Amino acid sequence: MSNFPGIIRSKTKEWLNCFRNIGILYRKIGKSHKGYIVASLFMILVQAVQPFNSILFLKMIIEELTLGQNWMMATVYAVTMCGLELVFRLLNLSYGNYEAKKIIQLKTDFLLEIEEKTMILPYQQIEDPRMIDERQKAMEVFYPRQAAFMDIQNTIVCFKLLITHILQISGLIAIMLTLNPLIFITLLVICFISSILNAIASNKEFEVWDQSLVKIGRKLGYFQEISTNFTYAKEMRINRLGQWIVDKMQSITKAIVKGINKTVVVFTVTAVLSSILMILQNGGMYLYLGWLAYSQIITIADLTAYISSIGTFIAALTGVSGCLITLQKSGLYIDIYLRYLKNTDFHIAEEESPTVGLNGLEDFELHLENVWFSYPDQEEYTLKGVTLTISNHMKLAIVGENGAGKTTLIKLLLRLYKPTKGYIYLNGVDIQTINFQSYIQHIAAVFQDFRILNFTADENIRFGRQGDEGEIEEIIREIGLTETFSQLPAGLETVMGRQFNSDGTELSGGQQQKLAIARALYKQASLIVLDEPTAMLSPRSEYEIYTNFYTLTKDKTTIYISHRMSSCRFCDQIVVLNSGEMIEKGSHEELIKAKGEYYRLYTLQAEFYQDLKDTETHAAAD
Repeated sequence: MSNFPGIIRSKTKEWLNCFRNIGILYRKIGKSHKGYIVASLFMILVQAVQPFNSILFLKMIIEELTLGQNWMMATVYAVTMCGLELVFRLLNLSYGNYEAKKIIQLKTDFLLEIEEKTMILPYQQIEDPRMIDERQKAMEVFYPRQAAFMDIQNTIVCFKLLITHILQISGLIAIMLTLNPLIFITLLVICFISSILNAIASNKEFEVWDQSLVKIGRKLGYFQEISTNFTYAKEMRINRLGQWIVDKMQSITKAIVKGINKTVVVFTVTAVLSSILMILQNGGMYLYLGWLAYSQIITIADLTAYISSIGTFIAALTGVSGCLITLQKSGLYIDIYLRYLKNTDFHIAEEESPTVGLNGLEDFELHLENVWFSYPDQEEYTLKGVTLTISNHMKLAIVGENGAGKTTLIKLLLRLYKPTKGYIYLNGVDIQTINFQSYIQHIAAVFQDFRILNFTADENIRFGRQGDEGEIEEIIREIGLTETFSQLPAGLETVMGRQFNSDGTELSGGQQQKLAIARALYKQASLIVLDEPTAMLSPRSEYEIYTNFYTLTKDKTTIYISHRMSSCRFCDQIVVLNSGEMIEKGSHEELIKAKGEYYRLYTLQAEFYQDLKDTETHAAAD
């Protein structure tokens, strides 16, 4: 008990923080849903007044029957009471339907806000597992999978109920004080102790959820995705992964159960103590009222009014206690939701804070000055002292073996990451000082792990941008997809994929790569980056695409990343990376003459393709 004052202070601080968060939540609601706020305030008053309808009229009816014996007046009171009760119930029913629809709309608005902010977060934040967990926790507030009470709907409803119960208690206090002030004080003390006990239990529950259940739940969701997503279907069946995945899901489920079991003992003890207190409270109150009536200190009408008042008072106090516990618990989760929005606001503001804008760019020269980079939480540098100038209209190839730092260099140029040391300049301006949206609109990129979305082919190319139809047709022709789309039932309006449309089509890997390249060409950017997007194509197909691509981008700055040295021959300059360092630079002919790393890689690949060609020739002869 020595720590009891500390517990009180801690709980008070938590509740104050909870109400602060609820205030922020309601301000957000009020910005776009003022009508809902007005309707809620009106219904709070209606629900607060409703219990007094039966308390007051029932007392008057009994008084008329027992004292005045006026049946006519008693009937009028009864009809009035029933009429008002009907009005109250109709209002509650109408508001309930209205609120159910409104809360769905509110959830949708808040979820869209989370998704919008997540989609424009800096790339390094999206990759951070801690940020992924924070986002998952924020999403749980709307559609909880671990605990239903954290649903934001409960917070909204409970907060209104709390105000309703407080208003009811304010009116009931006047009735209770006419009986005995000690009753009022006793009821308050017992409900307060019950609230503290339940608050301790809810804290334990939150700790288990916050520290383990979210991460475990995210893993479970990942395995469910593997089990049901068409993308993994072939791997699942060829490798007979079904039981292996089930075993892993069962181990995760056991971990969830273990986490829940930790809170069961605390819940049980607090529930038993709280129930005992409430039973003693109710029994004592009704015994005391029975003694007053027996002693003729109060009338039958008074007894009825007091019993109804005490019952309503206890229900209101219990309601306040329950609402405080729910709000205290849900407030902890809302705090995480608001913290995520605050963090994303900070990162977005940090990303968008530069004010330098870009309009039309006739020239597009990039210069890397002694650039070093290491990934978060890693001491080893992935790039080491890279200095490079990418001139206007240059065709640059970046080559090297796996892990050389090629894709990392591209991520820095695209501002997905910031250099750990050094600078990157666009036309002499540090790119970190340029507004990100203004900067990125001048760059198009196709990555090795590109994605074709389940929309029409036309939408996959345009992404909402308007343009000339003839331009798309020209790009499709140059990229070698004209025949492919001419054979589809709806041409460019055919949906890519069958996830949502049985009439959709699944393009081959090579066709998808060509479509992704068409998307980059259509953007009309000053700089185009191809980060090994043709890895699934044959060397001949890749060479053909790059040759056509060279023609289509003759007036643009272009960067190629490829493992195939033969595809780099038409480039103005080739940069060779090795373990994050730029070890060679020059044209194809210059690097071949130098007989360095590029020459070694080129020769090895040439020998491989020659051996492959000889094998195919012998096989055909046999």
